[in-house]
Amino acid sequence: MQKNSLNFKRDKQHILLTYSLLLLLTVLLPASGLLALSAWAQDAPAEAKPKSRGYDPEAVKHYNHGLELQNSGFLNKAVEEYRAAIKADDRLEQAYSNLGLIYIAQNNFDKAKEAFDKALSIKPNRPNSLNGLASVLYKQKRIDEAIELWKKAIKFNPKFSAAYSNLGHAFHEKNDYTEAMDAYVKAVSIAPDLAYVYYQMAGLMIEQKHPAQAEALLDHALSLAPESEWARAARKQLNTLKETFAKEEEGNNKANESGSGRENKKLNKSAERRIDQEPISEAGPGSAICAVTASAASTTGNTIFIVAQDSINE
Repeated sequence: MQKNSLNFKRDKQHILLTYSLLLLLTVLLPASGLLALSAWAQDAPAEAKPKSRGYDPEAVKHYNHGLELQNSGFLNKAVEEYRAAIKADDRLEQAYSNLGLIYIAQNNFDKAKEAFDKALSIKPNRPNSLNGLASVLYKQKRIDEAIELWKKAIKFNPKFSAAYSNLGHAFHEKNDYTEAMDAYVKAVSIAPDLAYVYYQMAGLMIEQKHPAQAEALLDHALSLAPESEWARAARKQLNTLKETFAKEEEGNNKANESGSGRENKKLNKSAERRIDQEPISEAGPGSAICAVTASAASTTGNTIFIVAQDSINE
């Protein structure tokens, strides 16, 4: 019990140190030029206003109006404008992509897939459309296909934090914790304010029985987004972890007190026997110390391996 408690404390020290290094690395990374994207496609911003490519002026007018409506939350009105834009000029693939985002938000995955397919038929390598279609496939339980599309989106935009986050979530769903953590860390190294990703990482750490790391991740996630829709669940998890640590510490204190009492009795009996016996060798205590040190080093090594996994990908 005492060793587990010590391990938890070491874990917490390592993960906090890792955060400091990770945040330092993200400061040194070049700016990606992307808006901070959330993990899920339905929360991603709509495509920016299209640059002049000889589109029909009436199509551009409807598109820009639809974009304003979408960003203001008037989704049905935005759909009407995007359809009007497509009717005026069906080359406007951004309109199809934004329609897909709206249909995902409305849980209309068939229409969303149709819209993203159309957008990709016009521009096959557009990362936002690939990310959107992957999200649709994920919702349809076609996880392996979604993973391949997210990888493709990242290939064409290596700084696409939302795609990394989604990829991590998909690997997490498949219980591939190594790949999941790799993707999550890449996401927050690109966009350190993605609070939801830290929350997801905490869940992964809980599943892997690393409560100290989970506690640090939950603390950080809540510091970034204290009023988010998942904040209540995160606080509940955090309180459970803190209660567990408190019980562990209380149990260790009682065990130490009890152990001290028994040790005092043993010392008294040993003192009585020493009258007629030779002095006790010090080899025993020395061996015990070496054993404890080796055990601690082994545990620390495992922790470092886990933390290194989180911080290798810059």
